[in-house]
Amino acid sequence: MRVHVRSLAVVLVLFLAFTARQASAQTTYATITGTVTDGSGAVIQGATVVATNVETGVTTTTTTNHEGVYAVLQLREGPYLLSIKAQGLREFIETNILLVGNAWRAADSLALRDS
Repeated sequence: MRVHVRSLAVVLVLFLAFTARQASAQTTYATITGTVTDGSGAVIQGATVVATNVETGVTTTTTTNHEGVYAVLQLREGPYLLSIKAQGLREFIETNILLVGNAWRAADSLALRDS
C-alpha cells in the first residue's frame, strides 16, 4: 500500500509541474483594428494593412472590408509599425504602437491622402 501511495504522489507532483509549465508558456495575443478613409471621409475598401513587429520583423497582412474596416488579429506582444496602402493614395505609416497583453488597439479613421 505504501508503494502505491508513493507512486500516486510522484505522478501527482509530475502532473502539477507539467501543467504549471504549460500555463506559463501560454502566449497572449493582441489586435489592431480601425477604419480607413480618404481625404473626403469616404471609406476605402480593399486597402492593404500590414502590421510589422519591430523586434522580430514578422509581418501580418489583411485588407479593409467594404466598410473600410480592418482587424489585424493574433499579434504577439511588442512594438509594431502599421502600414496602410491603397491604389492612388499615399501610404499611411504609424510607428511606436506598443501591444501588451490582450490589448485591443484602435487606430480609427485613418485618412489616406491623394498621392
